Amino acid sequence: MKIEHLNTIENYWNEHSMEYCQSHPEHLVPEMHPSWGLAHIPESELGLLPPRINEEEYLVDLGCGRGHDTKGFAEMGYEALGVDLSEEQISRALHHKRARYLVGSAERLPLASASVSVVVSDHGAFDHSPSEPLLREVHRVLKPAGTLIVCTYSPIALSCFDHKTGRITRMLVNQYPVGLTRYDGSIVATERNYSNWIKQFRTRGFIVDRLEEPLLQDGDRIYFDEMVDKKWALNWPVDLIWVVRKE
Repeated sequence: MKIEHLNTIENYWNEHSMEYCQSHPEHLVPEMHPSWGLAHIPESELGLLPPRINEEEYLVDLGCGRGHDTKGFAEMGYEALGVDLSEEQISRALHHKRARYLVGSAERLPLASASVSVVVSDHGAFDHSPSEPLLREVHRVLKPAGTLIVCTYSPIALSCFDHKTGRITRMLVNQYPVGLTRYDGSIVATERNYSNWIKQFRTRGFIVDRLEEPLLQDGDRIYFDEMVDKKWALNWPVDLIWVVRKE
């Protein structure tokens, strides 16, 4: 990319950190986390994480924001590390005795090779940075057969996202995502379709174990209604969740 994408992402979240945190008070509700996607579907419902081998399994949360899920993983018994480019986001991090935080890039982790059991990104680093350097670094730090879970936007949501209004519409307003990194003058976003994701995973040494496209249920709430309304999310998946394993 011609722009400095890491600086762009860092500046955006430093500028918008307070506004974002104030808009999402649900992040302060401990019993809601860890969870996945824009509807905060509980991990206890989806069961995406592998069983812990012992109480010291190491988990890294890439693009953790203020660490609502990082803290939730720590509550589950993981030794959790939250990583985010934004110093403002980390300054608002939620504390737990088994959670720690790092201001830095998910593309250059200060961790030993083959030292981590699980890496997650719930609308975090994989929403913004190009997937190639992220997958390369995740592969390096994961133990053999370690798990990566990526929750990002579904191809249908990306195809229907109106960049002028910032909302997901009922119209196809964009070309089908073919594997690109978009810069709108404010924030960087990486967009991929299913085949792009699978090619990237296989090229970087991962095996796909599971794919989830959760739909909202009648009793569920959408917590990002500034972006998508509940009726849309009842009919089409906003989120795409990959569970892959290091070969």
